[in-house]
Amino acid sequence: MLRSIASPSFMVLATVAAFSLAVPAPAFAAEAPPTDPTARAEWLSGQAETAFSERRFADAIRLYLDAWEAAPAASILYNVAFIYDKRLNDPELAIDYYERAAGSADADVELKAKATARVAQLRGDLAKPPDKPPEKPPEKPPTTGDSRVVPWLVTASGGALLVGGVIMGVVAKGTEGDFSEANTAAEKRELQSSGKTQALVADILMGTGIVALGAGIVWLIIDSGSDAGDSSVAPVSETGFRFEPRFIPGGAALVFGGNL
Repeated sequence: MLRSIASPSFMVLATVAAFSLAVPAPAFAAEAPPTDPTARAEWLSGQAETAFSERRFADAIRLYLDAWEAAPAASILYNVAFIYDKRLNDPELAIDYYERAAGSADADVELKAKATARVAQLRGDLAKPPDKPPEKPPEKPPTTGDSRVVPWLVTASGGALLVGGVIMGVVAKGTEGDFSEANTAAEKRELQSSGKTQALVADILMGTGIVALGAGIVWLIIDSGSDAGDSSVAPVSETGFRFEPRFIPGGAALVFGGNL
């Protein structure tokens, strides 16, 4: 009777101990198999069980199939299916041999039920879609150097324009003094025209510089808040500080205020 390696029964093997310096040959090569088909199948199945216990699964499958060639039996095919299923993790070949075992003429009711149930379970596992890896949250693009340079350039340009406006205002003030000291009407008209132009240029430079300087400073504050990890930036009016350009007679000013 052929045994199933998938059954919970235990097999007791008798061994003979002897002291020898020679290396023992593999068990299935120690003796020639019997010539009688049934006896040969029994012998090969025993060798297959030994290979299975030694985790030589490829050898076990080959020996089981040789045994099946000698004397076909459902239990041999079931053992081959079991190895492909539980040891080699090959569900497709396992299904093939389970179905062949269940369809064998000598298969009993219990073996058919076990093989059929395992085929249904394996087919269900194969039909399941593969698990999707968890989606990673979108990474925040790294901040480039250009995005940090721009607000500094705006701030520096505003400061330069503001300084230029102040200088031009000083020049216009000097022209005003020269106008007071002029002796002729023609000289006064020329100085008056020059003074108005200088004052206008000073006002434009200072006004533009104040706006650019204020915008650059606000931009830097917003960038600093973004780098700190804030997902939203409060309006400038809500932070407690504000920059407010004001034009006054003869010039302009940048008013900074707020509550600490």
